[in-house]
Amino acid sequence: MTIPRQTSFTRSLGVAVAAALVLLSGCATSYRPGTSEAIVKEKSLARWDALIKRDFVAAYKMTQPAYRALTEADRYKNRFGGAAQWIDAEVVSVECEPERCEVALSVKAYLPTVSVFKEPASTTVRETWIKEEGAWWYYQRF
Repeated sequence: MTIPRQTSFTRSLGVAVAAALVLLSGCATSYRPGTSEAIVKEKSLARWDALIKRDFVAAYKMTQPAYRALTEADRYKNRFGGAAQWIDAEVVSVECEPERCEVALSVKAYLPTVSVFKEPASTTVRETWIKEEGAWWYYQRF
């Protein structure tokens, strides 16, 4: 019995498939879909995406209903007047209890006070999300 020789195309295809599988496994979330941790991670990233785009109304809509009942969107937007220019946010961890989640993010930004530096600063941001009215909301202090 003769074993067929592997062509360079077949070998290349095998390497490409293996590489794709490795890359895709790195993209998988460490949280099971539908869990509080997965939902809050997604919402936190959406909030930071809005902040990076300076879409403060979208970020405002993610705050808890009690905050929105007492604070108008324009007042919320004014909190960010001279804020840093955020460029990236990545969730580091999410720890949840039944009605509360704590999220740690790594946030990169260009700071207005150190504009001489060309590299963005990186810091850890911690935020709280609460479950209210059956949904998860960013807890904004008054």
